[in-house]
Amino acid sequence: MASLREDFLSLKTSNENIKHEAEAGKLKMVELEQIMDAIENENKQRNIIVNGLRVKQKDTRREREDKVQMYSKDQLGLENINIEKTTVLKNARNSLLVKLNSLKDKNDIFDDDSMKLRETCDVHVSNDSNRIP
Repeated sequence: MASLREDFLSLKTSNENIKHEAEAGKLKMVELEQIMDAIENENKQRNIIVNGLRVKQKDTRREREDKVQMYSKDQLGLENINIEKTTVLKNARNSLLVKLNSLKDKNDIFDDDSMKLRETCDVHVSNDSNRIP
């Protein structure tokens, strides 16, 4: 009986560690989304390199999400985290509200929904015009 409890606690700790990795990576992903959206909103078309990714104004929403997913895996080392959906909203001051919906651990073995790594995170980010070359 103690062995089952230890196994459960070990799995729970592992899941919590993955959750902390995901939260640490969120800020970097939000920063990347902010830069991509600021570029998209400009009237000029230019190629800009952001953290090694070529970003174009004409990128579709799906292409941006793919780049964020690639950034999370390559740059942040979050191999087990799947970003299922992102939503970007703008407020009146042209700041970005970035919502990372439904982060999920691909290796999640729990059947109980309360144990799964599923979150919605609202992050407020101000546009920083100095960050765009």
